Amino acid sequence: MRYIEAAARIKATREAVRNQWRVDDVISKVKAKARSVDFPEDLVEQVYATLVEGSIQHEDRRWVASKGEN
Repeated sequence: MRYIEAAARIKATREAVRNQWRVDDVISKVKAKARSVDFPEDLVEQVYATLVEGSIQHEDRRWVASKGEN
């Protein structure tokens, strides 16, 4: 969580909190790893999508709190 909160402090704009390219990159990489170890890709995708979205929401809340905006 410290890294997420640090990222919220250093990002200049709220729009920078959600980086869809980065989300897609992370999901793609974990799906490739799942394939390589014969693990269900759909399960990995669901788990990571939930984890990433929760992290983004947390970072967004921290960004708003650190900037005093809504």
